Amino acid sequence: MLKRIFKETATYAIAGVISRVIGILLIPIYTRMLSPSEFGLYDILLTILGILVLLSGLQVESGIGRSYYEARQKKYHPDLVGTGIILCFVGALVCWLIMLIAYLFIHKRWMQNQGAFLLVVAFSALPSQLLNLAQMVLRLENRVNQFLILSIGDILTTSCLCVGIVVYGHFGVAGIIGSMLASKLIWILVSAVWLKPFYNFRFNRIYAKEILVYSLPTLPGGLVAWCQSSASRYILAGAMSLFEVGIFGLAVRIGSPVVMLLTAFRMAWYPFSMEIMGHAEFKEKCARMLDIYWLLGFPICAMIAAFGGLAIALLASKSYLPAGGLVGFIVMGILWMGAQQIVGLGNDYVRKTYLTLIAFAAGTGINIVILMATIKRWGLVSAALAYLAGNVGTTIVLMALAQKQIRMPYRYPVMLWVGIGSVVVSFWCLWGPPPQAGLSDVLLDALKKGAVALAMSAIVVIIAASKDDKVNARRALVSAYQGMWA
Repeated sequence: MLKRIFKETATYAIAGVISRVIGILLIPIYTRMLSPSEFGLYDILLTILGILVLLSGLQVESGIGRSYYEARQKKYHPDLVGTGIILCFVGALVCWLIMLIAYLFIHKRWMQNQGAFLLVVAFSALPSQLLNLAQMVLRLENRVNQFLILSIGDILTTSCLCVGIVVYGHFGVAGIIGSMLASKLIWILVSAVWLKPFYNFRFNRIYAKEILVYSLPTLPGGLVAWCQSSASRYILAGAMSLFEVGIFGLAVRIGSPVVMLLTAFRMAWYPFSMEIMGHAEFKEKCARMLDIYWLLGFPICAMIAAFGGLAIALLASKSYLPAGGLVGFIVMGILWMGAQQIVGLGNDYVRKTYLTLIAFAAGTGINIVILMATIKRWGLVSAALAYLAGNVGTTIVLMALAQKQIRMPYRYPVMLWVGIGSVVVSFWCLWGPPPQAGLSDVLLDALKKGAVALAMSAIVVIIAASKDDKVNARRALVSAYQGMWA
């Protein structure tokens, strides 16, 4: 199990690595070509695109993924996928009408350019959703090379267009959004050719019902999850300004390596979990995977948190330096969000996906309550703290609900220590040198934070490691020691 998960995670991580590396390389360009307020507008537009993709797609890809292996055995998977594509078009049409009304309203009441942004984002929703669906089918069919070409091609095309249009054309936020749309359209055409054997472009009521019965109950949960991750931007924009939204958005992007690893893990874990669901070893493998997730994930997040301030000092202009203190809360929140892929599997097993809504609603409530109660006093720190607290709350509630459906032998002390470590590392990384400090001071501060992050990681690793892990590690150390003196 572990060998396959790690192999597929590494494979899918290639596209994520390239995406995140390019994203990090573009940070100096964006932060110098865009002011924090413009960067905040760009961040807001991305959150709007996220909700439009969710609404227009109706979570169809989850419904197709749940039934795909069974459909392939019975030879009706092309009709299943084709029906899902038509459902995406219907959902996108509704979203287009809604955004057209919003565009007309903003055009009359506020700035015309902002209304035009909304219109371009609305047109980007369907291509983005169809590209996500194509990537999922390629994963389910184990067409790894085509998946990588599709993913990396979209990333490189978008990046090249962005650099050309933003740097040389000086089109700013409009250039970035337009580049994303153009790239998606190009690669949708490529994916349509590759996936031709796996879809029939015709509608089937029975398969539509099969998809929607599974996917629609997950839609409210997706909406609440979007609110949990994105609502803070709108509250920041309302209570403060787009400047603070830009600072918060940059902190999120510094944590993008964690998102990359999380995405790669999810891509490998979801098909595998669907295959083993119902097998005799299902429970033990899920519990073991959660321990391994903490064992590997926490040290990575802790070190990114420690060196987040240094990364911002190297990559961004001085106006973005306050983002450094937020990185710890962000990456630890992302870590807990990733655990939801494992702890909520019991709800999928009994097809009670609506229970996920309860968990995300609880986490969103925690997020918003903390943010609204403290934003006037703590500002940006409030948004970061609320993000971490909301994700921790969602994970705990989701696990409790899933455990009632099917009991998994999780080790709760491991989660407790990960929680303690998340809080300690996040608050320790909050304080740093003043903005006028030199690069040497920032580096020294990062090393101090790294020492604390390393100590907390050692505690989590010792607790999370199983007896077999410790025995194997001890043997490896003994062998290495003997090899030194041989």
